[in-house]
Amino acid sequence: NQTLLSDRSQIVTTYQTGQFPPLPVKVQITSTSGPANLAVLATTDSGGSWLAAALQTTVTPTSVEVSFNNTVTNLAPGTYNGRVTITAASGGSLTIPVTLQAVAPSNVQLVALPTSLSFTAIAGQADPPPQALRISVSGVTSSFVFQAIVSSAPPNGKWLAVNPFGAATPSTLTVSATAKDIAVGTYTGSLVVAISGVSGGQVNIPVTLNVQAAPPPVTKPTLLSSGVVNAAGLNPAIAPGTWVTLFGTALASTTRSWRDSDFVAGQLPLSLEGVSVTINGKAAAVAYISPLQLNVLAPDDAATGLVAVQVKNGLGSSESALALKQTAAPAFFQFPTASVNYVAGTHVNGAYLAGPALNRQGTSGTPAQPGETIVLYGTGFGATSPAISATALVPSPLPLVRLDDLRVRIGGLDATIAYAGLISPGLYQFNVVVPAVADGDQPVIAELRGLLSQANLLLTVQK
Repeated sequence: NQTLLSDRSQIVTTYQTGQFPPLPVKVQITSTSGPANLAVLATTDSGGSWLAAALQTTVTPTSVEVSFNNTVTNLAPGTYNGRVTITAASGGSLTIPVTLQAVAPSNVQLVALPTSLSFTAIAGQADPPPQALRISVSGVTSSFVFQAIVSSAPPNGKWLAVNPFGAATPSTLTVSATAKDIAVGTYTGSLVVAISGVSGGQVNIPVTLNVQAAPPPVTKPTLLSSGVVNAAGLNPAIAPGTWVTLFGTALASTTRSWRDSDFVAGQLPLSLEGVSVTINGKAAAVAYISPLQLNVLAPDDAATGLVAVQVKNGLGSSESALALKQTAAPAFFQFPTASVNYVAGTHVNGAYLAGPALNRQGTSGTPAQPGETIVLYGTGFGATSPAISATALVPSPLPLVRLDDLRVRIGGLDATIAYAGLISPGLYQFNVVVPAVADGDQPVIAELRGLLSQANLLLTVQK
């Protein structure tokens, strides 16, 4: 019989659940009585077929590559044993014990942005455009493998789909809804994204499909009364470089947002699919169109007071609606609940600021803490240094022209402002330190040269 020798008496590997399988281990094999023809077999005692082995060549001297199958991602934390057995054709064998220690990582929080998805379709017309869902983890820098499972069941079958079904963080999934042959109504589904074997490694994203009846034919677009509002605060005040939402009927024949191909020479598009908007006679950049809603960026204009807003598309031009135009129109973006609105913001690690009320409706997050630096977002906060056109892309963050003009108060106390400026078209970011306020829902308000952001906006604080 041949005597087989190896440079390893055993293999011990640690695997963090939810991550990629451990790297293969190479073992050198020799024989004492000349070349030997070999065969190799990998077996496990528990956990399924998570172990594999392959010979580099079938004659000694050679090496065996001991590898770990993708099925290790399904293992719960624990210790798993197996072995690799190398057998010589002329007799003699060698067994190498293999121990796999599956360990659950700590401080892992799966994050999905956005936290919910909503699709709108017109009965009998094209499906709504797919939406992007960003999946990442906070608290660690490692990459984790996740799976995405959809659930939806209106009377005629499933309407919700996701692609891909699994990936590694960070990753962007494409979520789509098929509205064909679905009756008018509102349908709910969900998308569960999970990292196997990891505490905090699951998030549920509610999905809504609203199938609307086809609107009656109209001869031209129509803006609703009071249908022009600040997109963040939903109040009537707007300003240059402010995101503005328009509500009406027959505003567009399709639904879509701007795409990379719509930007030419660093400039924002002034129309999408033939839909354009003027504010005080000046063209606004158009970011989103749909039959019932448009989102535009107010153009540069020194005029103040009541100004005319008009929509134009292939059906004609709307009657003008009036909007209150100011030099600035500060407003924070917000998360609405049934009774109150919460300021939209994040911790510095990107996780949402959210208390019990937002948690109950599916927004995953934690409250702010006194002394913590948080990030808030808004629109309409005016000029930057250097100045930039409202129709241009923002190549890099631009601070407010005078930071001393701005105050942010939380719970009635001034918050220290570490940064305030424009980070993308119409979107301002504010890094502020939460003052020493009591636990609970505290009011948040910004004041810019005497102009106030929307009232009754809250932030949940918890020591």
